[in-house]
Amino acid sequence: MIKRPRMPRRSKKSKICLPNNADIEYLNLCYNKIMNRLYGLNDASVTKRLQEFGPNILPEKPATGDLTIFIRQLASPLIYILIIAAVVSWYLHDTSDALIIFLAVIINTILGFYQERKAEQGLVALKKILSPHAKVVRSGMRTEVLVKDLVPGDMVIVTSGDKVPADGYLLESASLTINEAILTGESVPVSKKTAALTFSNDPQTQTPQPNLPTKQLDKKQMVFMGTTVVAGVGTFLVTKTGLKTEMGKIAQSLSETEDEETPLQKRFRSLAKTLTIVVIVAALFIFVSGLVRGESFVSIFTTSVAVAVAAIPEGLVIALTTILALGMQRILQRKALVRRLVVAETLGTVTVIATDKTGTLTMGKLTVSKTFFPDKKEAFLTATLANQLLDPLEIALWDYLSKQAHFDPDGTKARFERTAVLPFDSNHKFSASFYDHTAHLIGAPELILEKTNLPPAKRKEVMQLMEDWADQGLRVLALAQKKTNDEQRKKLLEHQDLGVVTFIGLVAFVDPVRKSVKEAIENCQKAGIAVKIVTGDYRSTAESVLRQIGIKLNDSKKQILEGEEIKRLSDADLLNRVNEVILFARVSPEQKLKIVDALKKQGEVVALLGDGVNDAPALKRADIGIVVGEASDVARETADLVLLDSNFATIVAAVEEGRGIFANIQKVLTYLLSDTFAEVTLIFLGLIFGVPLPLTAAQILWINLVTDTLPTLALTVEPKDKDLLKRKPIASDLPILGKRMFAFLSTVSIMSGLVVFFVYMYILRTTGDVVLARTIAFAAFGVKSLVYVFSLRNIRRMIWNIPLFSNRWLWVAVALGLVLQLTGLYAHVLRGLLETSVLSVYDWLTIIVTALIILFGIEIIKALRKLLLK
Repeated sequence: MIKRPRMPRRSKKSKICLPNNADIEYLNLCYNKIMNRLYGLNDASVTKRLQEFGPNILPEKPATGDLTIFIRQLASPLIYILIIAAVVSWYLHDTSDALIIFLAVIINTILGFYQERKAEQGLVALKKILSPHAKVVRSGMRTEVLVKDLVPGDMVIVTSGDKVPADGYLLESASLTINEAILTGESVPVSKKTAALTFSNDPQTQTPQPNLPTKQLDKKQMVFMGTTVVAGVGTFLVTKTGLKTEMGKIAQSLSETEDEETPLQKRFRSLAKTLTIVVIVAALFIFVSGLVRGESFVSIFTTSVAVAVAAIPEGLVIALTTILALGMQRILQRKALVRRLVVAETLGTVTVIATDKTGTLTMGKLTVSKTFFPDKKEAFLTATLANQLLDPLEIALWDYLSKQAHFDPDGTKARFERTAVLPFDSNHKFSASFYDHTAHLIGAPELILEKTNLPPAKRKEVMQLMEDWADQGLRVLALAQKKTNDEQRKKLLEHQDLGVVTFIGLVAFVDPVRKSVKEAIENCQKAGIAVKIVTGDYRSTAESVLRQIGIKLNDSKKQILEGEEIKRLSDADLLNRVNEVILFARVSPEQKLKIVDALKKQGEVVALLGDGVNDAPALKRADIGIVVGEASDVARETADLVLLDSNFATIVAAVEEGRGIFANIQKVLTYLLSDTFAEVTLIFLGLIFGVPLPLTAAQILWINLVTDTLPTLALTVEPKDKDLLKRKPIASDLPILGKRMFAFLSTVSIMSGLVVFFVYMYILRTTGDVVLARTIAFAAFGVKSLVYVFSLRNIRRMIWNIPLFSNRWLWVAVALGLVLQLTGLYAHVLRGLLETSVLSVYDWLTIIVTALIILFGIEIIKALRKLLLK
């Protein structure tokens, strides 16, 4: 029993494509013709070929295991430094310090593991795999098999909506149209034609089997794995499976493209290197100078470790992981899924967005844009009766007719009986539907106008209109009628001889630009981000989209580059031109890769949007590979960012969030490192003046990991500045702490350290009580950290210009931090661990005044910085 193919017809109510009787009868005849000629492989041949060629599967990157994700959290230079410090502390029997440092590592690892595992699971949920079954002819019968069990020589039947499961040559087809955008990047479906293959009897099975062609066939006679059947029905001979397919070759080439470090990873590697050098130099200096002064080996070694501990911001790794994790969540709320933590920040450094147009800049759905109907009644009739609903253009035309007042295309078509049909073919460039003695035609306007009976002047007028529409990037179809007798009908059906036809009208189609895109493009321009269109579509179509989204071309010769021109350019020539070009049209997948390489060599941070398997190598090479949710599996596996709503504006939103992430990282670093370096300053001053260390290692760790942690975490949820997209892109080679930021941080640290050391020396000289002096220094350090965090939220503004309650979590964190600091001072168990004494009211007044002096000093430094920058 042969199942009927599903063919489209559009109804007003359901909006689902349904066939009419004439379409079903026509396609069933073609289907029976296909089945009657073919026998297919027998079971023995399938088994033998499966052993020879292997399963029809692509190499798929295995899902990242929990253990791998967990270990990845430890692969950070900052983590290495913390682990070394913990081991050294443990070796010196300083168990409390070691446990606190290990606790920081564990918290960071758990946070990072949870967020990346969640993202991995989200990707798995999004994944849409190739259809697991295929319809084949084997041993003369139609059956269904798993796609992975297809072998070369199989005969596969495909109908509307199917994904092609392998590469092959077409044996038979009826109105077969396939969307090959996944491979070519072109949004226009391709009409396929049958390959002229000969058949001969297999000597073993005595059944007819197709002979392979002796020369390369036209691609229109071939089908490719992963492409989608838009309309029609066909049977093809499988010639290549798995890695031998076009999709397989691209998937395999990805293994040759190495993963690169993100800008954030480079920045933190540099920061960790700097911190390591600072720690080693400081520790060695103290160790050697102590030995020279006659200090005992154990005593000076312990002191050196204390300085090393002071120089390492133990809460930094937790804060960074939290910022990135929260950033991923914010980006997800704005309809994009980030696959890895470190990629979230990289979005903020993007300088170029290279995007395709179909489905992201545009809606990805054709609609009727303009019409020219001398007689609207006749035009509606022909548009209805000629419409076979076999491709997106015809479906869009049916939608247009369905929305017209006082016209019912379904009812109109039901009143007429179709007697014959000639499907559209790329060779004759028109389709015809026959009703009694009238043929209703839809086809290429230049062909219809050539055959029309219009007067020369009128024909020239219509031709000019058609050319104007084409220049606007619209796709144009012409409608016509032809009165036929039996002989003319036979000529038309058998020889596609149009003769003279009556012109009925023109219809222009457009893929509408998304409403949000124009504003998103404007935001990119304000943010200093260059937007480049890289598409496989035609130049005129892409130029039309550029005009609609507000991108102006001042010199099209310099700013537009087509695939044929790129072929003739050397790598050096492309490198020289790539920055000035805005539109790359008719480009191949290999050329996309060259464009990305050229942009990166120019120092750009490139975000590339693609969706087909052909884009995967370029996606992997880009700094940020972006795909839509419906992208091919290979592309999605390679991408860093998945757009859940297929909208260009979502990319801009993700870039804004990335910049917010970078800004919050800088705020956290400024806060933590100013505290850390102030501690180092304090220790150095104690050594220089030959007095007992102002802080113990345990006190330093308490400030770094307990008192500072909550304000640090509160800074991770600091609201974004409203002007983020008005700032220039963050240079990829810019250190996470630039020279100006480092100068500010150093000044604040030295000033803070000096003030607290002055208070420490005053208490030590007046009371002679080391424990009391240390306790006041410890308390002053903790309190000033909780106070000046409000100032360091924004070093560009004075504290009175920063909205105090825009981050309410910060107030909660400061309050809890103060409670923890008091706990460290007054809890009996902790007093022994931290070596503190009870403080008087006078002591607390001293501590509060110290904190306020430091806060005032920071505001003076900010004012001087602002003055110098002007």
